[in-house]
Amino acid sequence: MQVNTIQHYKNSHCEDLVRIGVIDNNIFHAIMMAYSDKYAKATLDRKIETVKQIRECIANSIITLDEHLNRRILEIFNKNIKNAKNAKPNTVNGILIDIFAKVDIDTTNTTNTIDKIRDVSVQCVKTTFENTNVEQKKVDYLVSSMEMFVNDMWSQSLIEYKNNVRDYNGNVGDEIIPHLANVLNRDIYLMKNGQVKLSDVKDRTSIVIEQLSDNEFVTVGRTTCSGEIEWSFEPDDVILENLTNFTQTRLVRSPMSEETKNDKNENN
Repeated sequence: MQVNTIQHYKNSHCEDLVRIGVIDNNIFHAIMMAYSDKYAKATLDRKIETVKQIRECIANSIITLDEHLNRRILEIFNKNIKNAKNAKPNTVNGILIDIFAKVDIDTTNTTNTIDKIRDVSVQCVKTTFENTNVEQKKVDYLVSSMEMFVNDMWSQSLIEYKNNVRDYNGNVGDEIIPHLANVLNRDIYLMKNGQVKLSDVKDRTSIVIEQLSDNEFVTVGRTTCSGEIEWSFEPDDVILENLTNFTQTRLVRSPMSEETKNDKNENN
């Protein structure tokens, strides 16, 4: 959707439900549109600068990983392992990578934390050299090296992800939503593929966004009797109670930009 283009939903529960296009269809812009009135009224340049600051703040705040962020780090971790396979086979890292290739790591399994990966990898080293003529001190050295190797690769993957969050053009998906919800102290509802994903709901002021495609997010709001649009909602708002029904709706009215909407209100 184009920036500031407003589209209306047809919905039996709330006929005034709307969505608005945001800068770059970006998830941070979609959330900030509902989070801050100051942002919503700011100039284009100021909105971009605000999101740059927010992304820097969010990147710096990532310390502990929830299951969503852990999954994303796992994906980067596996990619980095594959990229490291160009190491010379006779080096320690080359040997470790060959051994690590035997470790089956499921990137969709969020229980695969760094501790579990490290334990499985170390056990794989021990099993590889079990009942061989390799001296125990060499095996112990490889075990210690594997621990450091996995820790270093995980640290690099976490740094890469945080740098991606920090980068204004970095590709960040809905895995960041639970973390954003806690940092901004908001409940965030995501409409996606006919379903609703919720952040860790704590009865806070709520934000609703919709994911139209992999990298396209918009802000969901509601028009009031005065013609204004509300972009955030109290915990007991009917829009939240009926949100599962909203995902089954479709657009029926033509897109209308904010400028067109304002002109129409002035003429009335």
